[in-house]
Amino acid sequence: MFLDEPTSFLDIFYQLEIMEIIRNVNREKGITVAAVLHDINQAVRYSDGIIVMKDGAVKARGDAKSTVTPKFIRDVFGVDAEEIKRANGESYFITDTAK
Repeated sequence: MFLDEPTSFLDIFYQLEIMEIIRNVNREKGITVAAVLHDINQAVRYSDGIIVMKDGAVKARGDAKSTVTPKFIRDVFGVDAEEIKRANGESYFITDTAK
C-alpha cells in the first residue's frame, strides 16, 4: 500500500486513528505500507524502517527509532530538537528554530 501524507488536514484525533488503522492493516493482513510523512513524530512512532530524503537525495535509512535523533534532526532539517522519552519508551521530538 502506497500512501502520500495520509493524515494531512486531519484533526489530531483522526490523524492517530488513521495511523492506527494503517498499522493494524500492516500487522494483521501482512500488507507492506510505504508512506510519505512529513511529521517526524508520526514517522518515528508508526514506522519500522525509515528513509529520509532532502533535496532529492537519500540522507539516511534504517530503523526509525534509532535513526532519528536530535542531532540527526538538526543536521538534516536545520532545527533544534529535544527528545522526550515517554513512559512506554517511545520518543517524541519537540522542535524549535536552530540557534
